[in-house]
Amino acid sequence: MSIPNFEYFFSHILMVLQDNHVKNRQDIFKLVYESMAFEEKDLNERIDSGQQVVANRSGWALTYLHKAGALKRVKRGHYKITDIGHKFLEKHDLNLRRIHLEESPSFLEFQTVIQSKNKNQQQIVSEVTEITPEEQIEQSINLLHKKLSEEILNEIMDMSPYFFEVLVLDLLFHMGYGGKNRDSFIHTQFGHDGGIDGLIKEDELGLDYIYVQAKRWQNNVTSPEIQKFSGALNGHGVNKGVFITTSSFSQGAIDFADRNTYNRIILIDGKKLTDLMIAYEVGVTTENVYKVQKLDTDYYVEE
Repeated sequence: MSIPNFEYFFSHILMVLQDNHVKNRQDIFKLVYESMAFEEKDLNERIDSGQQVVANRSGWALTYLHKAGALKRVKRGHYKITDIGHKFLEKHDLNLRRIHLEESPSFLEFQTVIQSKNKNQQQIVSEVTEITPEEQIEQSINLLHKKLSEEILNEIMDMSPYFFEVLVLDLLFHMGYGGKNRDSFIHTQFGHDGGIDGLIKEDELGLDYIYVQAKRWQNNVTSPEIQKFSGALNGHGVNKGVFITTSSFSQGAIDFADRNTYNRIILIDGKKLTDLMIAYEVGVTTENVYKVQKLDTDYYVEE
């Protein structure tokens, strides 16, 4: 099943606490997962930080309910339903959502505090109701990543094929190929590459090489191009190659590279190329770094 938005956890949390017993956070989550009939694959789904999606959304649902006065925190990590919580459950049953929490003055106060800290984004609380703050951050990062990828490709397409060949070798250097030794990278003579744009010595003696082909194209790279590259590898007695393009590969090209038993050819398309450039900080610069902190529960332990 698809994991619902965090506000869909509200009713289930209140339901598992409606017996008025105090329960700890982990027991609440476990009962909620059973109540919502999550499958193993749902429990294994994680956000980019590594946290379980269900735990992340349950945690924020718990926080919202507490801010609305529907739950009382008896002690660290232990909660009990309140009269307000019972009324929410009685009135809305499984349909309790964030907008209903606004019936609580304490929750409205909570929203006001958030809005006052986001004066330039007054609509942030009302607009973002489906995902947790961590997921909002990840979505924003992914959006910025996508925009940056498009900008990188646009810049590359404005440069010469020669520049792209040099860029590709620089990227592979930053990725650790050639033992981080610049002398291990050879850019073949412009116009006389014979199907090879660069080569990388894998060892000091040059016993093993990786050959590189770079295509600054807009159209798909098709199977004949990969076959020619494979032939060039054979002609040089090399069995490892990397074919990089700013565009993409046809299914035939991908199939040929996968089935090729004579050469190991790695295909890198435009999306993978920009992902690698961003990951290894080639042709990009860091503008801002944001640190997200969480509570260190081990610190708050009395001997």
